[in-house]
Amino acid sequence: MNLQSNLTFLKKFFTQPGKNASIWPTSDNSAELLCGSVDWENVKTVLELGPGTWPVTKHIFKCMPASASYYGIEYDKEFMKLLQERFSKDQWTFIQGNIKDFATIMTSNAIPFPDVIISTLPNSVFETYPHLVDELAVYLAKWTVFRGITYAPELLLDVYKHIKPKVIAHTWKNIPPLYVHWVN
Repeated sequence: MNLQSNLTFLKKFFTQPGKNASIWPTSDNSAELLCGSVDWENVKTVLELGPGTWPVTKHIFKCMPASASYYGIEYDKEFMKLLQERFSKDQWTFIQGNIKDFATIMTSNAIPFPDVIISTLPNSVFETYPHLVDELAVYLAKWTVFRGITYAPELLLDVYKHIKPKVIAHTWKNIPPLYVHWVN
């Protein structure tokens, strides 16, 4: 990752509070914790919610099989531009859209049923759009693996209600420190 993309992320923290929950992109250590807890061997489709400036995306690409397909849903136009400049492979698809339209995005882009969903979206997004948790639950009921981050694990059960994530890791090597949670 380069300094310019980190500074872009920092700027977004101040200009769009709530969309970026931290002042700095997810650390390599945190990205490894998110990706390291997935059994990648049989993964065919990966969905990333909020790839931002790609700190987790690059770890996904290292882990996922060469035959797997990747889809990333990113809200921010400036982040989308960075992603499209950085990654231009056929099997990697970045979609600009608002996560509140998750079901529509999945259908209109013909995204296959994901084996893995990795989210770096803040809890506030799921609080703002509670229907999103219900839509994710459809995939999780069929054993899609979900990995996400939180800065406040005590809020997880309130926010994610019936999908009941479990905290699997914590790292101080992130600004701010974070927890990784999972379902399935």
